[in-house]
Amino acid sequence: MNSRYIIIAAFLVAQNGCTSYYELTREEIEKGMIPSETALRITRNDSSIVESGAYRHALVREPTDFVIGSGSERQSGRQFAGKVPRSEIDSTRQIEVVNSLGVQETFFICWLRTKTSLAFKEYDFLNITAEDPPGLWCAGTVTDRDQVRPFKGRIDPFTINRIEAKGMTLIHPSPPSFGESEEERHHWLTLGLGIAPSKGAAFLAGYSLLSKTTLYSGRFITIFPAPLPEQRSRFFAGEVAALFGLALKSRFFMASVSGGISYLRGSEESKFSTIGFPLDLEVAIAPFRSFGVAAKIFSTPNSKKSWNGFLLSMRFGEL
Repeated sequence: MNSRYIIIAAFLVAQNGCTSYYELTREEIEKGMIPSETALRITRNDSSIVESGAYRHALVREPTDFVIGSGSERQSGRQFAGKVPRSEIDSTRQIEVVNSLGVQETFFICWLRTKTSLAFKEYDFLNITAEDPPGLWCAGTVTDRDQVRPFKGRIDPFTINRIEAKGMTLIHPSPPSFGESEEERHHWLTLGLGIAPSKGAAFLAGYSLLSKTTLYSGRFITIFPAPLPEQRSRFFAGEVAALFGLALKSRFFMASVSGGISYLRGSEESKFSTIGFPLDLEVAIAPFRSFGVAAKIFSTPNSKKSWNGFLLSMRFGEL
């Protein structure tokens, strides 16, 4: 196995995100497990379809107060997507702006207590208050008899036939931000066992944090002679690595590509230590919210003893 194949595979995964929809189960809907970070498609009993993008819908189950949407930070122009509690908002106002094409647009401005402000287009946000009744609120479009028009409001639960969420989508990486809710973050501990061909067995322990589509990982891998009669390798090595990558995640599945830097040391004919540049390609399934399994291809090019390998692992955490 050569590290260049991992690089090629990483490129292909990054270029081809799966964008299919999957239907939410009745149990998921009743428990409020409607993801805010992906697009929704709601089919109503009259066959009309309401579609809303990521962070343009919210399930309200009790009186609450927040703004959720996809917009931009006015000072820096940085993209924003997430939920902002009312306690973090200083004031709001709706303004009319004429764009470069001479078309008038409506923007909703949120001035935050952190002295920054956010701008949302009319159908890219929801302003939920304690007076709003419970239900699924959406901002987007509605298609009815081949006619598409803007939509913004509450959908009566008795009119909903089914709800579908977009499975996996690759968007620009973004670090944890002040507008990010707990639903958008996932973290887990990984323990795995595998092989490094011609080197020996491999054991991995690591910790990962997924923020939207950005993956941060720290891992330790040790390679040692496999306890097999035909194993003649005398290779021992340990690696501590920090990695950064992108992940495609749905409710049950995840695929990720990561790269980073590591320090490694070991021995074979003689002792060695050096800096490596680890590359990981991983696919995982999480049948439960707190437990999952994964398969990982890993590679660590370096100036002393490069290696590649494969391992199976278990994940424990908030998946």
